[in-house]
Amino acid sequence: MDERHFPMVLQRWDGAVTVEIVRDHFDYSMPLLERARRENVAISVVLDAINTVRPTSIVRKSIAERADEIAAQWPELLRPSRVVIQSAPLRGVITALGWLSRGALQLASYPSRVSAIRAGIAHLESVGSPVPVALDPTTYEFPTAD
Repeated sequence: MDERHFPMVLQRWDGAVTVEIVRDHFDYSMPLLERARRENVAISVVLDAINTVRPTSIVRKSIAERADEIAAQWPELLRPSRVVIQSAPLRGVITALGWLSRGALQLASYPSRVSAIRAGIAHLESVGSPVPVALDPTTYEFPTAD
């Protein structure tokens, strides 16, 4: 998860998503949500899932359950999330996750990272949250592990 451009938070999931990855994602998000509440800002999330395979039903259920928990605690901070996908089956999964989470999980799909980041910036502007000035959607790259 890349939080260098907070309150824009960017993440990439590659390959098969597991329950452990979902748990880690939501656990890592908790301090960011606490920070957003302290600073009175919304968070804009971009999840690059272009290289992700269709998650299992157990993983989809885990995502929905954790999203419900988060939405109950921080309904004002984290909506919607932008997901970068190009696969029709994954777009179907995105729709199903919204239903599974009883509407708590609001996801919008985008065909590219550039368009998702631009939409995230527009969202921050629309709700009066600070926009990360150093984040250029056309040149953004995820940090690499050293």
